[in-house]
Amino acid sequence: PPAGAPAPRIDEGQIVQRLMRAMVEEGARLIGEGVAAHASHIDYMFVATEGFPRWRGGPMYYGARAGICELRGDELSNPGV
Repeated sequence: PPAGAPAPRIDEGQIVQRLMRAMVEEGARLIGEGVAAHASHIDYMFVATEGFPRWRGGPMYYGARAGICELRGDELSNPGV
C-alpha cells in the first residue's frame, strides 16, 4: 500500500494458509534434496517434535487436504514451488 495508507486486513485463515504454504514448500524442498525420503517423514517429525497437532496429520498431509499440494500415496506433487 502507498505510504500512509492503512495496511490491508488479513484474516486468520489467510495467515494459516500462508504459513502452511511456506511449510509445504520447505517440505517439498527437503524431499527434492533427498533430506527426507517421503512426505510422511516430514509429517512425523513435525507431530513428534514440533507440536504440530496430531489430528491435522502433519503439514504435508494438511497441505494436501487444504489444496496447497497434492499427495499421491506418500509422494508429493504440484507443491506450487
